[in-house]
Amino acid sequence: MANESNERLDRIEANLDRLTELTVQTAERQSIAEERQSAAEERQRVAGRHIDQILAAAAADGENIRALVRVAEAHQRRIEDLEQGKA
Repeated sequence: MANESNERLDRIEANLDRLTELTVQTAERQSIAEERQSAAEERQRVAGRHIDQILAAAAADGENIRALVRVAEAHQRRIEDLEQGKA
């Protein structure tokens, strides 16, 4: 009976050791996951800033293109007026 108790105690201790090992591994994995999550969130923030910059540049480009179109139209009207002898 003492032998059975010792064997049972050994199994319990082995299970506790394994549980402790698994707990440590889980904590390490959790830490790695948190670091990866933080890095992903930072990449997302940077990408968001870049997208905002691209959108602002695209809006400015659109305004500049519209201004160039107005200038081109004005020049075209002047050319047409000159060709028709209105100038």
